[in-house]
Amino acid sequence: MTHLWNSTISIDIALAADLIKSQFDLHIESITVFGEGWDNYAYLVNNNIVFRFPHREMAIACMENEIHFLPYLAKKVSFPFSCPTYIGRPTPAYPFVFAGYPLLVGKMLADFDPHEMNNFQTAQVLAEWLRELHAVSVLNEHRGEFQGNQNWRLNVPDRIARCTESLIQYGSYFESAGFVQADLQECIDNLRRFNFDNVKASSYLHGDLYYKHIIADDALMLVGLIDWGDIHISSPGIDLSAAIILFEGEPLDHFWESYQNMDDTVLSIAAFRAFCHEMAFLPYAYEQKDEKSIRWAKVALKRSVEAIKCCGEC
Repeated sequence: MTHLWNSTISIDIALAADLIKSQFDLHIESITVFGEGWDNYAYLVNNNIVFRFPHREMAIACMENEIHFLPYLAKKVSFPFSCPTYIGRPTPAYPFVFAGYPLLVGKMLADFDPHEMNNFQTAQVLAEWLRELHAVSVLNEHRGEFQGNQNWRLNVPDRIARCTESLIQYGSYFESAGFVQADLQECIDNLRRFNFDNVKASSYLHGDLYYKHIIADDALMLVGLIDWGDIHISSPGIDLSAAIILFEGEPLDHFWESYQNMDDTVLSIAAFRAFCHEMAFLPYAYEQKDEKSIRWAKVALKRSVEAIKCCGEC
Protein backbone atom coordinates (compact mmCIF):
# COMPACT_ATOMS: atom_id res chain seq x y z
CA MET A 1 0.00 0.00 0.00
CA THR A 2 1.23 3.50 -0.82
CA HIS A 3 1.47 5.91 2.10
CA LEU A 4 2.46 9.57 2.24
CA TRP A 5 5.34 8.74 4.59
CA ASN A 6 6.88 5.93 2.49
CA SER A 7 10.67 6.10 2.16
CA THR A 8 12.05 6.98 -1.26
CA ILE A 9 15.69 7.56 -0.23
CA SER A 10 17.87 4.71 1.04
CA ILE A 11 20.13 5.18 4.05
CA ASP A 12 21.21 2.45 6.47
CA ILE A 13 23.37 2.48 9.58
CA ALA A 14 26.55 1.47 7.72
CA LEU A 15 26.19 4.27 5.17
CA ALA A 16 25.32 6.74 7.93
CA ALA A 17 28.50 5.79 9.81
CA ASP A 18 30.63 6.15 6.67
CA LEU A 19 29.18 9.59 5.90
CA ILE A 20 29.75 10.84 9.44
CA LYS A 21 33.33 9.51 9.65
CA SER A 22 34.28 10.92 6.25
CA GLN A 23 32.96 14.43 6.91
CA PHE A 24 33.57 15.19 10.58
CA ASP A 25 36.41 15.01 13.06
CA LEU A 26 34.35 12.65 15.17
CA HIS A 27 35.45 9.28 16.46
CA ILE A 28 32.46 6.93 16.42
CA GLU A 29 32.54 4.73 19.49
CA SER A 30 28.94 3.63 19.01
CA ILE A 31 26.12 4.17 16.53
CA THR A 32 22.61 2.81 16.96
CA VAL A 33 19.22 3.29 15.35
CA PHE A 34 17.49 6.10 17.25
CA GLY A 35 14.21 6.25 15.40
CA GLU A 36 12.30 6.63 12.16
CA GLY A 37 9.89 9.49 11.61
CA TRP A 38 7.63 10.69 8.84
CA ASP A 39 10.58 12.36 7.08
CA ASN A 40 13.89 11.13 8.51
CA TYR A 41 15.93 8.23 9.81
CA ALA A 42 17.80 9.05 13.03
CA TYR A 43 20.97 7.45 14.42
CA LEU A 44 22.46 8.02 17.86
CA VAL A 45 26.24 8.44 17.83
CA ASN A 46 28.32 8.02 21.00
CA ASN A 47 25.12 8.28 23.05
CA ASN A 48 25.09 12.07 22.76
CA ILE A 49 24.64 13.16 19.13
CA VAL A 50 21.59 12.47 16.96
CA PHE A 51 22.20 12.43 13.21
CA ARG A 52 19.12 12.75 11.02
CA PHE A 53 18.96 11.79 7.34
CA PRO A 54 15.98 12.55 5.06
CA HIS A 55 14.38 9.36 3.72
CA ARG A 56 12.03 10.98 1.19
CA GLU A 57 12.49 13.81 -1.29
CA MET A 58 10.04 16.22 0.38
CA ALA A 59 12.12 16.09 3.56
CA ILE A 60 15.23 17.49 1.90
CA ALA A 61 13.83 21.04 1.86
CA CYS A 62 12.84 20.61 5.52
CA MET A 63 16.39 19.68 6.46
CA GLU A 64 17.79 22.63 4.49
CA ASN A 65 15.42 24.97 6.35
CA GLU A 66 16.53 23.64 9.73
CA ILE A 67 20.18 24.13 8.83
CA HIS A 68 19.60 27.65 7.53
CA PHE A 69 17.23 29.14 10.12
CA LEU A 70 17.73 27.37 13.45
CA PRO A 71 21.10 28.97 14.27
CA TYR A 72 19.37 32.36 14.12
CA LEU A 73 16.61 31.23 16.50
CA ALA A 74 19.16 29.69 18.86
CA LYS A 75 20.45 33.22 19.53
CA LYS A 76 16.97 34.59 20.18
CA VAL A 77 15.25 32.15 22.56
CA SER A 78 16.19 30.88 26.01
CA PHE A 79 14.61 27.43 25.96
CA PRO A 80 16.50 24.33 24.73
CA PHE A 81 15.87 22.89 21.29
CA SER A 82 17.62 20.65 18.78
CA CYS A 83 19.85 22.98 16.76
CA PRO A 84 22.23 21.34 14.26
CA THR A 85 25.94 21.51 15.11
CA TYR A 86 27.13 19.10 12.40
CA ILE A 87 26.12 19.90 8.81
CA GLY A 88 26.51 17.03 6.38
CA ARG A 89 27.23 17.65 2.69
CA PRO A 90 25.81 15.68 -0.25
CA THR A 91 28.03 12.92 -1.66
CA PRO A 92 27.68 10.45 -4.56
CA ALA A 93 26.66 7.78 -2.04
CA TYR A 94 24.01 10.00 -0.42
CA PRO A 95 23.41 13.15 -2.50
CA PHE A 96 21.46 15.08 0.16
CA VAL A 97 22.14 17.25 3.19
CA PHE A 98 21.96 15.77 6.68
CA ALA A 99 22.67 17.06 10.18
CA GLY A 100 23.76 16.15 13.69
CA TYR A 101 22.28 17.57 16.90
CA PRO A 102 23.28 17.37 20.58
CA LEU A 103 20.96 14.88 22.27
CA LEU A 104 18.28 16.39 24.49
CA VAL A 105 18.16 13.87 27.33
CA GLY A 106 14.61 12.90 28.21
CA LYS A 107 11.51 11.25 26.78
CA MET A 108 9.02 12.31 24.17
CA LEU A 109 5.66 13.26 25.62
CA ALA A 110 4.39 10.34 23.55
CA ASP A 111 6.09 8.05 26.07
CA PHE A 112 3.89 9.34 28.90
CA ASP A 113 0.21 8.73 29.46
CA PRO A 114 -1.76 11.56 27.78
CA HIS A 115 -3.61 12.36 30.98
CA GLU A 116 -0.36 12.68 32.96
CA MET A 117 0.63 15.58 30.74
CA ASN A 118 -2.70 17.36 31.15
CA ASN A 119 -1.44 19.51 34.00
CA PHE A 120 -0.90 23.18 34.83
CA GLN A 121 2.89 22.97 35.06
CA THR A 122 3.38 21.57 31.56
CA ALA A 123 0.83 23.98 30.11
CA GLN A 124 2.56 26.95 31.76
CA VAL A 125 6.05 26.11 30.51
CA LEU A 126 4.99 25.29 26.97
CA ALA A 127 2.95 28.50 26.74
CA GLU A 128 5.94 30.55 27.90
CA TRP A 129 8.25 28.88 25.37
CA LEU A 130 5.87 29.46 22.47
CA ARG A 131 5.18 33.04 23.52
CA GLU A 132 8.93 33.66 23.47
CA LEU A 133 9.41 31.95 20.09
CA HIS A 134 6.53 33.76 18.43
CA ALA A 135 7.79 37.13 19.72
CA VAL A 136 11.12 36.83 17.87
CA SER A 137 11.38 39.59 15.25
CA VAL A 138 11.12 38.16 11.74
CA LEU A 139 13.92 39.22 9.41
CA ASN A 140 12.56 40.45 6.09
CA GLU A 141 15.22 38.55 4.15
CA HIS A 142 14.11 35.29 5.76
CA ARG A 143 10.60 35.52 4.31
CA GLY A 144 11.79 34.63 0.83
CA GLU A 145 14.44 32.10 1.80
CA PHE A 146 12.42 29.08 2.94
CA GLN A 147 12.69 26.01 0.73
CA GLY A 148 9.54 24.18 -0.37
CA ASN A 149 5.86 25.10 -0.27
CA GLN A 150 5.04 26.38 3.21
CA ASN A 151 1.42 27.41 2.59
CA TRP A 152 -0.23 23.99 2.53
CA ARG A 153 -1.09 23.96 6.25
CA LEU A 154 -3.73 26.69 5.86
CA ASN A 155 -4.92 25.66 2.39
CA VAL A 156 -8.45 24.74 3.43
CA PRO A 157 -9.62 22.96 0.23
CA ASP A 158 -6.42 20.91 0.10
CA ARG A 159 -6.62 19.94 3.78
CA ILE A 160 -10.26 18.92 3.37
CA ALA A 161 -9.30 16.72 0.45
CA ARG A 162 -6.42 15.19 2.40
CA CYS A 163 -8.58 14.47 5.45
CA THR A 164 -11.24 12.89 3.23
CA GLU A 165 -8.65 10.70 1.50
CA SER A 166 -7.27 9.62 4.86
CA LEU A 167 -10.72 8.68 6.13
CA ILE A 168 -11.44 6.64 2.99
CA GLN A 169 -8.07 4.88 2.88
CA TYR A 170 -7.77 4.19 6.60
CA GLY A 171 -11.39 3.97 7.73
CA SER A 172 -10.78 0.74 9.63
CA TYR A 173 -8.11 2.40 11.76
CA PHE A 174 -10.41 5.25 12.74
CA GLU A 175 -13.11 2.74 13.65
CA SER A 176 -10.60 0.71 15.71
CA ALA A 177 -9.75 3.93 17.53
CA GLY A 178 -13.42 4.34 18.49
CA PHE A 179 -14.50 6.93 15.93
CA VAL A 180 -17.58 6.78 13.72
CA GLN A 181 -16.66 7.52 10.12
CA ALA A 182 -19.82 9.54 9.51
CA ASP A 183 -19.03 11.77 12.50
CA LEU A 184 -15.51 12.40 11.25
CA GLN A 185 -16.84 13.16 7.77
CA GLU A 186 -19.23 15.69 9.28
CA CYS A 187 -16.29 17.32 11.05
CA ILE A 188 -14.34 17.39 7.78
CA ASP A 189 -17.32 19.00 6.03
CA ASN A 190 -17.44 21.65 8.76
CA LEU A 191 -13.90 22.72 7.85
CA ARG A 192 -15.37 24.46 4.81
CA ARG A 193 -16.43 27.40 6.94
CA PHE A 194 -12.79 28.31 7.60
CA ASN A 195 -10.98 30.82 5.39
CA PHE A 196 -7.35 31.71 6.09
CA ASP A 197 -6.54 33.49 2.82
CA ASN A 198 -5.74 36.79 4.55
CA VAL A 199 -3.88 35.44 7.57
CA LYS A 200 -0.67 37.37 8.26
CA ALA A 201 2.60 35.45 8.38
CA SER A 202 3.86 37.04 11.58
CA SER A 203 6.06 34.59 13.50
CA TYR A 204 8.76 31.97 13.26
CA LEU A 205 7.15 28.61 13.97
CA HIS A 206 8.23 25.12 14.91
CA GLY A 207 5.54 24.06 12.44
CA ASP A 208 4.95 20.47 13.59
CA LEU A 209 4.60 20.65 17.34
CA TYR A 210 2.93 17.67 19.03
CA TYR A 211 3.59 14.89 21.52
CA LYS A 212 6.51 13.32 19.61
CA HIS A 213 8.43 16.59 19.25
CA ILE A 214 8.37 17.75 22.88
CA ILE A 215 10.85 16.26 25.38
CA ALA A 216 10.36 15.97 29.15
CA ASP A 217 12.29 14.38 32.02
CA ASP A 218 10.99 11.68 34.35
CA ALA A 219 9.48 14.34 36.61
CA LEU A 220 7.44 15.61 33.64
CA MET A 221 9.43 18.84 33.44
CA LEU A 222 9.84 19.96 29.83
CA VAL A 223 13.39 19.60 28.49
CA GLY A 224 13.17 20.98 24.95
CA LEU A 225 11.68 20.87 21.44
CA ILE A 226 13.00 18.65 18.65
CA ASP A 227 12.49 17.98 14.92
CA TRP A 228 12.14 21.46 13.42
CA GLY A 229 11.84 20.32 9.80
CA ASP A 230 8.59 22.24 9.37
CA ILE A 231 10.04 25.56 10.54
CA HIS A 232 8.55 28.48 8.62
CA ILE A 233 6.91 31.88 9.09
CA SER A 234 3.14 32.02 9.52
CA SER A 235 0.41 32.40 12.13
CA PRO A 236 1.19 31.31 15.73
CA GLY A 237 -2.03 29.29 15.61
CA ILE A 238 -0.20 26.52 13.77
CA ASP A 239 2.08 25.90 16.77
CA LEU A 240 -0.69 26.53 19.28
CA SER A 241 -2.53 23.52 17.90
CA ALA A 242 -0.24 21.58 20.24
CA ALA A 243 -2.17 22.94 23.22
CA ILE A 244 -5.43 21.51 21.88
CA ILE A 245 -4.05 17.99 21.53
CA LEU A 246 -2.02 18.05 24.77
CA PHE A 247 -4.45 19.67 27.21
CA GLU A 248 -8.13 19.95 28.05
CA GLY A 249 -10.26 21.59 30.72
CA GLU A 250 -8.55 23.91 33.20
CA PRO A 251 -4.96 23.14 32.05
CA LEU A 252 -5.94 24.18 28.51
CA ASP A 253 -7.53 27.36 29.84
CA HIS A 254 -4.34 28.00 31.80
CA PHE A 255 -2.27 27.57 28.62
CA TRP A 256 -4.31 30.23 26.78
CA GLU A 257 -4.06 32.60 29.75
CA SER A 258 -0.30 32.10 30.00
CA TYR A 259 0.32 32.52 26.27
CA GLN A 260 -1.82 35.70 26.03
CA ASN A 261 -2.60 37.74 22.90
CA MET A 262 -5.10 35.25 21.48
CA ASP A 263 -7.84 36.10 19.02
CA ASP A 264 -10.57 34.11 17.27
CA THR A 265 -8.57 33.66 14.08
CA VAL A 266 -5.58 32.21 15.92
CA LEU A 267 -7.84 29.86 17.87
CA SER A 268 -9.55 28.74 14.66
CA ILE A 269 -6.18 28.03 13.04
CA ALA A 270 -5.11 26.05 16.11
CA ALA A 271 -8.25 23.88 15.98
CA PHE A 272 -8.01 23.43 12.20
CA ARG A 273 -4.36 22.43 12.32
CA ALA A 274 -4.86 20.07 15.27
CA PHE A 275 -7.67 18.17 13.55
CA CYS A 276 -5.91 17.92 10.18
CA HIS A 277 -2.68 16.78 11.84
CA GLU A 278 -4.35 13.99 13.79
CA MET A 279 -6.36 12.82 10.77
CA ALA A 280 -3.00 12.18 9.12
CA PHE A 281 -1.09 10.95 12.15
CA LEU A 282 -3.53 8.37 13.54
CA PRO A 283 -3.23 6.08 10.47
CA TYR A 284 0.55 6.50 10.57
CA ALA A 285 0.62 5.37 14.20
CA TYR A 286 -1.45 2.28 13.34
CA GLU A 287 0.72 1.43 10.32
CA GLN A 288 3.84 1.72 12.51
CA LYS A 289 2.17 -0.47 15.16
CA ASP A 290 3.30 2.09 17.73
CA GLU A 291 1.01 1.54 20.71
CA LYS A 292 2.09 4.67 22.57
CA SER A 293 1.47 6.86 19.53
CA ILE A 294 -1.86 5.13 18.90
CA ARG A 295 -2.92 5.88 22.48
CA TRP A 296 -2.00 9.53 22.05
CA ALA A 297 -3.55 9.85 18.59
CA LYS A 298 -6.91 8.61 19.90
CA VAL A 299 -6.95 11.24 22.65
CA ALA A 300 -5.59 13.99 20.41
CA LEU A 301 -8.10 13.42 17.62
CA LYS A 302 -10.97 13.39 20.13
CA ARG A 303 -9.78 16.69 21.60
CA SER A 304 -9.34 18.27 18.17
CA VAL A 305 -12.84 17.19 17.09
CA GLU A 306 -14.22 18.93 20.18
CA ALA A 307 -12.19 22.04 19.32
CA ILE A 308 -13.67 22.13 15.80
CA LYS A 309 -17.16 21.83 17.28
CA CYS A 310 -16.40 24.65 19.72
CA CYS A 311 -15.29 26.90 16.86
CA GLY A 312 -18.66 26.30 15.24
CA GLU A 313 -20.55 27.17 18.40
CA CYS A 314 -18.52 30.28 19.36
